[in-house]
Amino acid sequence: MPSLQKNTREIRQKTRTTEGHAEPKAATKTAKAVFRQQVATAATGAQQQKELQRHKLAAIGDHHSSGRGFPWLLLFLVGGVYALYRFNPTARQQVQRRLNRVDAAEDAASHAAQNERPLAVVEQVAAEVQQKAEEGTVTSKDEAADQHRN
Repeated sequence: MPSLQKNTREIRQKTRTTEGHAEPKAATKTAKAVFRQQVATAATGAQQQKELQRHKLAAIGDHHSSGRGFPWLLLFLVGGVYALYRFNPTARQQVQRRLNRVDAAEDAASHAAQNERPLAVVEQVAAEVQQKAEEGTVTSKDEAADQHRN
């Protein structure tokens, strides 16, 4: 019998030891599983963020990014403006009128730099701009009348 009691004591002792080790092992396994799940979630979030950024760049378009290829859009725009200026007399006249106004403003600015009375310069600029505008209006009315007669 003593061996039966001895075996029973050993079994009880092993059971207590095993129970003591089982709870920490289960907690460790659970913590590891939660950590793995968090790492997987973070990786998925990072991947989705990269895809979102890629889609944003695709939506903006490659022609807006600097340093990538020839600026074809700008070339076509300049070509269209030149063709409009070259073959449309009305557009050409508007450009010339605006250039005349810019010239008048430049002349006024140079006079302002030389003159000490700013009010006189302003009056002179206003008179020159009005004169240029009237010349352009008269020219446009004359050309419109000529076109109407033909």
